[in-house]
Amino acid sequence: MVNEILGANIRKYRLAFNWTQEKLADILCVSHQVISKWENGIAAPDIAILCSLTRIFNVSLDDLCGVSPKQIDDFIEEIESTIQKENTTYQSLHTKWDGIEQQLIHHPTNDKLLFVTLKFLRTMHDKIETDAQKEIVNAEILKVSERILDFSRNDSYRSYANYNLAVYYSEQVNLKRSNEQDIKNAEKSKAYADLVLYKDMHKSFYHTFGATTLQEDLIAKEKTLIEMIDATKRACENLIRCYKHHFSDIDYKSKSYTELSQFLNEIEVFSSKLSSHCKDFEKARQE
Repeated sequence: MVNEILGANIRKYRLAFNWTQEKLADILCVSHQVISKWENGIAAPDIAILCSLTRIFNVSLDDLCGVSPKQIDDFIEEIESTIQKENTTYQSLHTKWDGIEQQLIHHPTNDKLLFVTLKFLRTMHDKIETDAQKEIVNAEILKVSERILDFSRNDSYRSYANYNLAVYYSEQVNLKRSNEQDIKNAEKSKAYADLVLYKDMHKSFYHTFGATTLQEDLIAKEKTLIEMIDATKRACENLIRCYKHHFSDIDYKSKSYTELSQFLNEIEVFSSKLSSHCKDFEKARQE
């Protein structure tokens, strides 16, 4: 459907210039058969050519793709509705993915679309049944998370991207990697978890998940902080395990190993204190 609308618009704007398919093909350095496939909705141009077409026809990308701001908002709302359904499966979510990919092609820097897409992928991740599915979803999570950090200035979106990157690199540890790559992945996981934990933990991360009052927001922030601490703990544990597993002659008295162990201990102590604080807060709230 999206390809058909795009193709019809390419043809409309081409004819407005009184150009043949061959003329447009020469300008874009492609064959006229490619132009024909676009206009008939059989294929779609990549993002670089889409940008060229907007400049050639002097129109916006939304105009070229036939997408209005309301349409993209409606599409985002549809994705969120799909995520919230209780009976979703990996396969039912996967059937929606082609449509989401098309929207990402046409709106590559729309940070709200990117954020909702990342939530969609995280939901898919929770429904994974095979290693092959996990590899596919993780690759997309990496791509979308990095794009959010490249284009979005929204603190909540960036926090969520950092969290997903922390989880991603944590999962890469010991997945058919060399010991050197394991350590790099664990370090990356810890780095992204630290970004959320130490830089973004004071942001209203859960506002987009329904926190509407100050009290709900405080609870959401504490929940977020606990999740980030857990991600950091997993990264530290993976890193220490890598050292133990791959280096039989490791010097447990070395400075690097001591620092890693101390950091993990500090995180565990802090996590326990936070958990205790949350219980006290919940008790006080109920009273």
